[in-house]
Amino acid sequence: MCFILYINIRDIISADLEHPRGFFFCMMDMRFLLFIKDIVPVMILIIIYIDHRAFKSYERRSLSTAIFNMLVMSGSELVYDYSYKVPELNFLQTLANVFYFIEMAFVPYYWFMYVRATVLPGIITNRALRILYILPVLLMAFAAVMTPATGWLFTVLADGGYLRGPLGNLSGTIPLFYMTLTVLMSFQRSFYEEHYEASATLRMISLCCLIPIVFGYLQLAYGYSVFCLGIAMAMLYIHLILKNRVISLDMLTGVNNRAQFFRYASDVINGNTFVRSEKARLILIDLNDFKDINDTYGHIAGDNALRALGRALKTVARQYNCFVARYGGDEFVMIYEGDLNTEMEICKSLDMEVAAETAHGKRFNLTMSYGSAAFEGASGGSIRDIRSIIDIADKAMYADKKQKKQKI
Repeated sequence: MCFILYINIRDIISADLEHPRGFFFCMMDMRFLLFIKDIVPVMILIIIYIDHRAFKSYERRSLSTAIFNMLVMSGSELVYDYSYKVPELNFLQTLANVFYFIEMAFVPYYWFMYVRATVLPGIITNRALRILYILPVLLMAFAAVMTPATGWLFTVLADGGYLRGPLGNLSGTIPLFYMTLTVLMSFQRSFYEEHYEASATLRMISLCCLIPIVFGYLQLAYGYSVFCLGIAMAMLYIHLILKNRVISLDMLTGVNNRAQFFRYASDVINGNTFVRSEKARLILIDLNDFKDINDTYGHIAGDNALRALGRALKTVARQYNCFVARYGGDEFVMIYEGDLNTEMEICKSLDMEVAAETAHGKRFNLTMSYGSAAFEGASGGSIRDIRSIIDIADKAMYADKKQKKQKI
């Protein structure tokens, strides 16, 4: 919408009132439209910042710095829009362009750092890598500061007009460098992520990183100042992806919740995942004697037991590319593609991981009972279909639990 408004604003500025789009908006307050075009990206980032309470400190710094630089860039655009073709304001236009070109490097740099913080948590410790990342920004800042004397990036004409300098294309090349780096980083990271769900999320992030590239091309090729808007839209999209991911998780154990399980199981039945329904199986996992742990050691100990099982489940899920979710209480489900031999390997690995989790300083041992069922023959993907699979696995799980108690 802002992009369309800006096209009309340019028509009005050029006094082309015969143009249908320019005529349609000629009665509107042009300064207000210019303000909206420049301030919307900042408002989007502020909303993300307020809503992103789960950010770690270094991630939050990346976002807050991006907001600050976006404010400077939007302010520069406002000054430029107001001073264009006004000879008395040539100094202001020159100053605005200097800041604008500097921010054309800083904004995509901090956009890159924001995305990096979401897909590669942690601070960059490699000094050479940090210098490599910031070097294009420093080059652009140096060229922008020197431009009023050299005309490298632009020249403000005597009548208040604007002329691009011999190095003016840096304003598109450097942002394109960071945009491309962001896409490649996200896409490459998706191949290192063994779990299907996390890998799919990273690929979605890499695709939305293409939005600023498209908007940057429009700005470079046609002069429409929409680069900030493209970055803000991509940040908002990434935020929504990650927020949806958080909503789908069980807060105590960190695995997927019951609602996400039903969505994923339905997708498996309908063939909407990489897991083929004819070879997919479900394992129902129940924590043995969980009530005794709560009664003997307290509910905090019970929560810690569930967290330990959640960590073990996530470790095994990465090894076997399984989907894992908390079904309810002390029951968990795993969905994998394979046969009964694969199931035995998964259960054995989970027993070993849980034993390792409870080996150090824990007052109790955790054991599990298992039951499984095949997706083969299921159709429709309704909750009733999924529960029928759960019922089969549930009966097998209770048979396993009974057998283990008899051995004791």
